[in-house]
Amino acid sequence: MAARFYVSLILAVLALMAVEGTLRTKPRMLVPRNHEHQLVGESGRLLGAPLAATNTAQNCNDQVASCIDCTNRLTCMKIAGSYQPVSTTACTGSTPYCVNGVCSPTTTNNTCLQESNLVTDFNCLDDDTNGYFPSPANCRKYYYCADGQAYEYDCSQYGTTLYGPARAMCVPTSEATCNVASCTTATIRTYQKWRSDQSVYFVCTDTVAAHAYVADCGEDREIDANTGDCVLTCRREGRIADTSNKKQYYECIKTSATLDTYVGPIASTCPGSSEFDAATERCVEGTGGGSNTPDADDEVENYFKTESDPALEKSLYTLPADLIIGAASAAYQVEGAWNVSDKSPSIWDSFFHQRRQQYPENGDVAADSYHRYLDDIEMLKELGMKAYRFSMSWPRLLPNGDLSVQSEDGKNYYMNLIAALRDAGIEPIVTLHHWDIPNSFQQDDGGWLGDKIIDRFNVYADYVFQTFGSQVKYWLLMNEPHIFCSGGYETGGSAPGIAELGTGGYLCVHNMLLAHAKAWHNYNDNYKPLYGGLVGSSFDIMYAQPATNKPEDIEAAERYMIFGLAWVVDPFLKGDYPQLMKDVVAENSRQAGLAQSRLPSFTDDQKAMLKGALDFIGINHYSTLLVSAPVLPSTSTQQSYTNDVNVTSTSKESWVHSARYVFAVCPWGLRGTLQWITKRYGTSVPVFITENGWGGPEDEGTDDPNRVFYYSTYLRALARSINEDKANVIGYTAWCLEDNLEWASGYSLKFGLVYVDYDGQTLNRQVKYSSKLFKEVNGLTDPSKTHYVPYHDGYY
Repeated sequence: MAARFYVSLILAVLALMAVEGTLRTKPRMLVPRNHEHQLVGESGRLLGAPLAATNTAQNCNDQVASCIDCTNRLTCMKIAGSYQPVSTTACTGSTPYCVNGVCSPTTTNNTCLQESNLVTDFNCLDDDTNGYFPSPANCRKYYYCADGQAYEYDCSQYGTTLYGPARAMCVPTSEATCNVASCTTATIRTYQKWRSDQSVYFVCTDTVAAHAYVADCGEDREIDANTGDCVLTCRREGRIADTSNKKQYYECIKTSATLDTYVGPIASTCPGSSEFDAATERCVEGTGGGSNTPDADDEVENYFKTESDPALEKSLYTLPADLIIGAASAAYQVEGAWNVSDKSPSIWDSFFHQRRQQYPENGDVAADSYHRYLDDIEMLKELGMKAYRFSMSWPRLLPNGDLSVQSEDGKNYYMNLIAALRDAGIEPIVTLHHWDIPNSFQQDDGGWLGDKIIDRFNVYADYVFQTFGSQVKYWLLMNEPHIFCSGGYETGGSAPGIAELGTGGYLCVHNMLLAHAKAWHNYNDNYKPLYGGLVGSSFDIMYAQPATNKPEDIEAAERYMIFGLAWVVDPFLKGDYPQLMKDVVAENSRQAGLAQSRLPSFTDDQKAMLKGALDFIGINHYSTLLVSAPVLPSTSTQQSYTNDVNVTSTSKESWVHSARYVFAVCPWGLRGTLQWITKRYGTSVPVFITENGWGGPEDEGTDDPNRVFYYSTYLRALARSINEDKANVIGYTAWCLEDNLEWASGYSLKFGLVYVDYDGQTLNRQVKYSSKLFKEVNGLTDPSKTHYVPYHDGYY
């Protein structure tokens, strides 16, 4: 009886879906069969097979970190000459898989895969049915249709994850809700919407949810319950492409600022020879395919064109004459010479050397700037740069971390570098801590998790101020405390590889801020009267753009900015952590049964020391995220920084993405970040953009037109910020001068304005195509147009 009903329902659905035209299309369909489920994935491989037998699960394999199975990470410590297990950590959140000892967003190799058969309990309706479907009966399962074959995934292998449609994979419960078909006698043959934000429907055939059909209408379409057709529907404001006609599109007009009510879809046709470009949602000449212009508001478009009025163009897009423009680097990423002379190992030397199988590339040689710094300076001169931001290696200058051993070779290296920069007319901008503390401090006292390092950093800073202070006017004490501490002490994915979810990142940042304040007062009291320099730190921030104009998404974006930037700037400019952050972490800690907040607190004396201890705000900014409110409430019992922030962030597919996908070209985000800083802190403390850049692919070579597009638009956004918004910006250093070691990514990402021959191992330098833009901006091409930023979408 059931089988005959399934057949008749399929025939009825097929008949109802036979409608031509763009407004009505047939849904993609997943149809059930009565066979046992098998845990299989794409290409017919079983997901979730354990990595090792039980008796070897706790084997450290002579490494600091390894995987117990596909979702659990083992941390080990070297004791009496051998590595012994210390703790296990479940991989959760956005990195649910354990791969080579690190929690990863994907299974990047075959260690979790085993050959198996296709699923037999569901069929794809036809060979044209492709894509992902939720299970109608189990929110921890989903299916993928390819070439008419159905493959099943099971999230139960990965902790408490569910199927998440946004990323089509198993995701934490903070990113998805559990929704299955409700099959009763009253709901048979009716369409049940799976989720309010998805055009996916369940159709019950009897009272068993596992027997339900799954229909997917795709984006911008809803099911017509009377006919079974997918009908074009206005579910958002904007324009929708007509897939059958390049000149036609449909317009959806929002009629209420507070309600999701729309007029449309209204059929429209592009005039003349223009065609509709789905990426920009506008009529353009030609197909518009591959356009560098993101889909954004009219205000955003201004960065992507040259004004017809030359006077207006010049006034909007000329940077101030006194703006410092240069390029940046970091010691471990470029210097190499890891054990030359009396230099001691840093935490990054130890991190990579203990994980050689997992990370075959490291900074032992890097770009060899320790020996080739004069070549680097020639590249800076060829680019017309007036500043060079570099970092000093603490273990190179003070091998024991203190004053007991002061390296003459280390001191002479930096003395010679600074002198050569001065001779070339290039301003040195020095970072003291770009992530490479002496490894002995980590082994002895826990590094930045212990408070002893606060005084130790001040000793190091005092030595640097005393030794180089007369030649350096701009100092950055810390680089990206948020990113460094999150990777190094919260998740363990970066050096020194400590994973203390929910506490490690907060305590590390806390100590770094206090160390900054103590060193700032040291300079301000003892060296500023002599040299008059400025002391700041660099803080990272991706701009949070609300995904919609809904209040909850606007609130989520603000929360992201507060947890990302105000966390590390408020203590210096307001005297304490943001109140919102204190309240959220305290409540989440209470919900988890903790007696006190996981976010450390400052004493009154520490607050007084912190407030005002910042001469300028260094900003490392690369891109923008679309941020929305999470599915879960604002509190969570799982301890982690991610759950404290409690937002969902994505990147728009239509944006132009770099080789590091989340770093898309969104120049309005730089302007938005500066506007946010001005609104929160005013303009009395200036901003220095200390990092900003494009990540090219491994095979980029010297041909990098996308980097031209990136820097052209971002520098134009910076000019608008200064000229129109009156942002107080004193400098800009591009990341980075030359291709270097991008930490755990090795040499696969190319951020440099200068190509370095790593493949041929000559390490010779050559400026890339993008040098044309900086030569223009820096006045080498036409001195009369110095600091004017022209618009280029790639090749000149």
